[in-house]
Amino acid sequence: MAAPKSIAIIIGSSRSPRVGPDVVEFVKNTIQSKAKLEGIKMSTVDISEYQLPVYDEPSVPAMIAEPDQYAHEHSRRWAGEIASHDGYVLVSPEYNYGMPGGVKNAIDYIYHAWKSKPIAVVTYGLDGGRTSSDQISNTLNRMGLQVRDILLLRTLTESHVVPFCFLLPLTETIEDTAWGSACTDELTPPQVSSTRPQLAFVGGPTGADTGAAMMTGKLGKDSLENWVEKAAADIVKAFEEVRDMVLSPTTKSKA
Repeated sequence: MAAPKSIAIIIGSSRSPRVGPDVVEFVKNTIQSKAKLEGIKMSTVDISEYQLPVYDEPSVPAMIAEPDQYAHEHSRRWAGEIASHDGYVLVSPEYNYGMPGGVKNAIDYIYHAWKSKPIAVVTYGLDGGRTSSDQISNTLNRMGLQVRDILLLRTLTESHVVPFCFLLPLTETIEDTAWGSACTDELTPPQVSSTRPQLAFVGGPTGADTGAAMMTGKLGKDSLENWVEKAAADIVKAFEEVRDMVLSPTTKSKA
């Protein structure tokens, strides 16, 4: 009997105190109570538990095919965890009007472990983390994941494709590696999707819920009730899009 497919819900916040675990609990509870899991196994993965320093591997992630080929234990643990899942829901805050550095660093550690796999991005913050969502989605999309929350307006016509170029090792060994350049026309500006969960704290910058989240790491009752009413449907839709792609993959990995 085949093992059940797995979707990881990733806690992107690493500050202390942090409201991220409470937000992830809301997202996970919403999915478990309202979505059709179809046999999917759900796990919570906390970036902060891996204590990742600024990327310190001697090779770039695109040259590291398997988790056990990383030089450092923290890298092997993180890449191995990501590789063990078939899809993801990344729940991230917005810090100073952008993607948190810890989230970007964690993304930068891995490539093959999740390339071509589906991922949903849920953000939270004063305005729902819109800028963070834009940045995370763009990064993951360009890395070859199937991002389920793209909302970037298309400014080019179908006949204009954004070329995606990258370096390819022309030999299999690190030493004296010959490098070549490759470009592909497969990555076009992302299409607009209606599924874009963004969770804003009730009361704005001066509201009690914002203060509680920042100072004590607690999710306020008013925000929670607002999200249940207004955001639950989008969270379920985003998860089910990832679920459907996990159960019926249509895109082959280019790795």
